[in-house]
Amino acid sequence: MSEVSMAVPRPAPPSKDDVNGNWQYLQWGLDQSMLHPDERLDLKTYMSLYTSIHNTCMAQNTATQVGEDLYYRLNDYLKRYLQGLHAEMVQHSDEALIAYYNQQWKRFLTASSYNNRLYRFLNRHYVPRELDMGKQDVFEVYNLHMVRWKDYMLDSAYDAAMRLKLKQSSGETIEWPDFESEFEQVTDSRNALLTATTSSSSRKTLGG
Repeated sequence: MSEVSMAVPRPAPPSKDDVNGNWQYLQWGLDQSMLHPDERLDLKTYMSLYTSIHNTCMAQNTATQVGEDLYYRLNDYLKRYLQGLHAEMVQHSDEALIAYYNQQWKRFLTASSYNNRLYRFLNRHYVPRELDMGKQDVFEVYNLHMVRWKDYMLDSAYDAAMRLKLKQSSGETIEWPDFESEFEQVTDSRNALLTATTSSSSRKTLGG
């Protein structure tokens, strides 16, 4: 993998106690992982982002809040990102929609694994505590990505795939040589997402 050629210049790392500045810096890092998942940040930048994650978590007022603000900011970021991705996807016809979905799914898997490693402070310190308190809507970072993808992306792609499969079953010819493999990719992603979001082990990281 090549190092990221940053269209948006890397902002200067903020001061330790600048919560909003640290989050803006982390948003920049998330943009890099989402938009350039097959490229990598240099080690210095990676460690700087990890330090900002630590600083943001530890800036909370009490021990019980460590990581809470960052977790929900990350959750909101994923929602906004996927809302935009979904809006772009549904502009396509069924064939192009499915191809777009599968392409973005592969990219998202790579970004999810990367972010799971980068945000491991949340997995170690925030998520276990919340689960011990009985929270049902808290996931390790990788599975949080999976839950949000399922919420925003899966249904439209699966519905499109099933429409084409129904046409094929009715005797219509699908003029798309890659349909079978693309259809299988959609159903495979659906199975993986159902496992990640509904199984008894869904609170543990299933990937990354």
